[in-house]
Amino acid sequence: MLDGTRRWLVLLALAGGLGQTAAPATAETLRLADLGRTATAPLVRDLAGGAIRGPAGWEVWCAGHPDECPRDTPAIVTLEPATARLMERVFHDVHARITPEEEPPGRDVWRIVEGPGHGDCEDYALTWREELVRAGLPRAALDIAVAETEQGEIHAVLAIHTDHGTIVFDNRHKTPKPWASLPYAWLALEPTTATLGPWHTLPDHHRIGTTPTVTAEGRARQ
Repeated sequence: MLDGTRRWLVLLALAGGLGQTAAPATAETLRLADLGRTATAPLVRDLAGGAIRGPAGWEVWCAGHPDECPRDTPAIVTLEPATARLMERVFHDVHARITPEEEPPGRDVWRIVEGPGHGDCEDYALTWREELVRAGLPRAALDIAVAETEQGEIHAVLAIHTDHGTIVFDNRHKTPKPWASLPYAWLALEPTTATLGPWHTLPDHHRIGTTPTVTAEGRARQ
């Protein structure tokens, strides 16, 4: 476990991943399609509260990509069968494309991995988001979230807000997951603002203090 200061620094950097071969697309597509037939689940966005400074690497990324971060209003993805199939395809394509690689201590560079390459967890999250936007999903429904894992590592994921709850794309797992099914302490969520602003705190934000930092926590989970 990290001490409070380092843990919070770790949250600002957003951590790293695993490029595993995907399970068969048909089985995984059915999983998301089945979710779309269940009762509406809560959104992690609905739990967001106060303000907190975002990860340092995110701030640098947004400064260099001013069209990627500001959003005027939140959006919701309608989880129809075709959308579920698209999400599954993007999840597995990016998972197979990126090989996990930790950044050196003190280095926090966020980037989209366009072809086969290496990256840590925020790189997976940014790449998933980019591919989903290219495929037609609304950018305002796709947020990067930061959580603490079971091992006490600070970790970044992509949260996709749908009409059947928030779905998480997480490089520690081989399939998309409902956010409430993950054994994480949820810490902070990317803002929905017209200008670059603070992140929103989530219920467990007290675990990291006042400013998040991220590690390269890349263990594979089923």
